[in-house]
Amino acid sequence: MKEEVIKSLRDNGFNQLIMEEGDFEYSPVWYRQLDLACEKIASSVSSKYVVLQDLNFNAMASYTPRYIAIRYGVFDLSYKMALVVSDFMDSRKKCFNDIDDTSRKTYKELFELEKFGYFENNGFDEKLKGDAFRHRFELISSIFTLFTMFHEAGHIFHSHGLRHHSLDIDDIDNASEKMLSEEEALDSQSREFVCDMYALQKLVENHLKELKTFIGDKEIYKKVLCDYFTYLNLYFYFLSPKLSEVDLKHSSHPPASIRLHMVSATFFYDQQLGLDNEEKDFVLFESRTAMCLILDELFGDKQAEDWLNKIPKNELVDWYQKIRERAVEKWYLYDEDRDLVKQIVALQNNT
Repeated sequence: MKEEVIKSLRDNGFNQLIMEEGDFEYSPVWYRQLDLACEKIASSVSSKYVVLQDLNFNAMASYTPRYIAIRYGVFDLSYKMALVVSDFMDSRKKCFNDIDDTSRKTYKELFELEKFGYFENNGFDEKLKGDAFRHRFELISSIFTLFTMFHEAGHIFHSHGLRHHSLDIDDIDNASEKMLSEEEALDSQSREFVCDMYALQKLVENHLKELKTFIGDKEIYKKVLCDYFTYLNLYFYFLSPKLSEVDLKHSSHPPASIRLHMVSATFFYDQQLGLDNEEKDFVLFESRTAMCLILDELFGDKQAEDWLNKIPKNELVDWYQKIRERAVEKWYLYDEDRDLVKQIVALQNNT
C-alpha cells in the first residue's frame, strides 16, 4: 500500500518523502499521541494515513488509492502556535518583541523564530511541566492538528472526490493561481463547508467528555468553552484565505468570516452542551474578543476585527446562503447527514 501511495503522490506532483515513525521532532511523546489520533481518524473512514516531510500547513484526501496525506508542517505549526499562544495567555509574554516592527504577523513568522533558537531558549520544557500551561498547549495543538485531519476525513466520508471526478481534491488554496468561475467556486466552497461542519462535529465529540467534566460549575465551564472556541477561531483566522469582495466568489475555500460564522451558528444550535442561549451568546462574544486580543497584542494585527468584516454583510450573507443550499442539495451522500444539515439550515433561517 505504501508504494501505491507514493506513486499516487508522485503522479499528482507531490515528491516529498513520507516520514517514518521516530522522525518527529520536539516533544516526541505528544507528537506520537497526535500521530496515533490522526491514524485513528483515517481508519474511521477506511483510509490509510501518511505524513509527508514538508513544512507547509496542509493536507489532502485521495480516493484511488484511498488515503489522507498530512504534511509535517501541520504538526510543526500546531506545536509552535500552541507554545507562543499558551505563553501569551499565561504571562502575556510576546514572541515578537521588536517594538520597531509593527507589521501584522502571519503564522509563517513563527518559523522564523526558530532561526534565533526561540523555542529552545525560552524554558518551554519547564513550563510544560505545569498542569495549566500543558493543558492549554495540548488543547491548542490538538485543535489545529485534529481539525485538519477530521476535515480531510470529511471529504472521504462524503465521497466528494469520487463525485467530483478528481483524485486529490484538497490542496493548497488556489495553488495554480487559477481564478475559479463563480459556479466552480460555489461547488468547491460548499464542499469545504460540509467538511468544516463534519470536522467541527467530530472535534467537539472528541473533546466533549473532557469539556463536560467542568459542567458542575457553570462559570468555569463557560470559561473552558470560551478558551476552546478562541483557539478554534484562531485556526480559521490563520488558515483561511484572506479574500476581498471581488475574490469571494472565485476562491476554492471560503473566507475566515464565513467559516467563523459556521462555527458560531453550529455551536449556538448544539443542544448537547448544556447552555441556554444567553450563555452561548456570552461564550461566542468572549471567544471572539479573546481571539482579537491575541491577534492584536501578539501578532500585531490591529485591524483584526475590521478584516473579519471586510466583505459587506449583505454580500457575505447572500454567498453564505448559497453555500449552505449547495451543501445540502449536492454534497451530502447520506440521508442522515442531509437531514441534520437541513435542520441546522432551517433553524438558522428562522433567526
